[in-house]
Amino acid sequence: MGLSIKELSMFDLNYLDCSKSQYVSYLKHKGFPVEALYYSCLDTSDEIYEQIINQKKSRWIYDELGFQHEDWTLIGVRKRNVYAESLDSLRHGINRLTEEGKVVFVSVEVFHVPHRHLTYQKEKSPHSLMINGIAPDGEIYILDETAPVFSHFKYPLSLLEQCYQEGTGFRYITFFEEMEKCPIKDIQQEANRLFNRHLDRFDDTHILHKYLLQFLVTQGDIDFINTLKQLSAAYTLQSGSREMFSKFLTFINMDKAVVEKAITSSEMANQIRNSLNKAILRGKLKSEMLTKKVLELICIEQDLVSQLKARR
Repeated sequence: MGLSIKELSMFDLNYLDCSKSQYVSYLKHKGFPVEALYYSCLDTSDEIYEQIINQKKSRWIYDELGFQHEDWTLIGVRKRNVYAESLDSLRHGINRLTEEGKVVFVSVEVFHVPHRHLTYQKEKSPHSLMINGIAPDGEIYILDETAPVFSHFKYPLSLLEQCYQEGTGFRYITFFEEMEKCPIKDIQQEANRLFNRHLDRFDDTHILHKYLLQFLVTQGDIDFINTLKQLSAAYTLQSGSREMFSKFLTFINMDKAVVEKAITSSEMANQIRNSLNKAILRGKLKSEMLTKKVLELICIEQDLVSQLKARR
């Protein structure tokens, strides 16, 4: 079996999509310094606005700058994809990998998976599952998120084959190969270099926050509930971005004051998100309170970036 544990904790709840969240949670459990991979997770609110509000993307298909195929080597692993028309044809390879202690990731349509169907009841639900082994009876052990952890399930191969065939069209499995270990100090230095390059290009005009401020004034002029849902998704990403960024800063030994500023930013964005979610349920906004929080978040963000640039 890949992982012989009762539960696997989720390392990233609110930033990455399901597959990448699974990758980093698994690799963190295996002892890899996944924090280094977040060197570019300080996203601008402008980019979040563009994708979530303007392009109307789901937060699960948000395109972050980092976590490209070549990035994984930074922490000492290679990401491997194996393509095949059927999951059954990969069964022996999957069994070998899980017997070596690895987890195999597969993108599928999960509408027919019982525990997902009960929760979401939504067709065309592309998702990633973690294959943790093959049982003696041929059924498949999987791990899937039941936030804030990944829990164990067991399903027939025939069910997962159906999900694989009905997936997004990209029929492949993913696994990670370990490379020669690199000293943590070297990883920290390279992650810091990559971050400084990202910071050089960082320019946030706070379009997302200005959009929300304007919405608080003219909220009757547009689709109220759907706009609130988009804003909630945007501030989920804003909060998740800063939460994971604080972990990155801790990894590269950034000053504690800067780490705390990133945490404060994440917490304020989360408060805004929670207020938006309450407004969805109530059908009305507490505009004055939200305006104060948004203006405060802008100040926090400006201070954070100023402190980062001053400490280079």
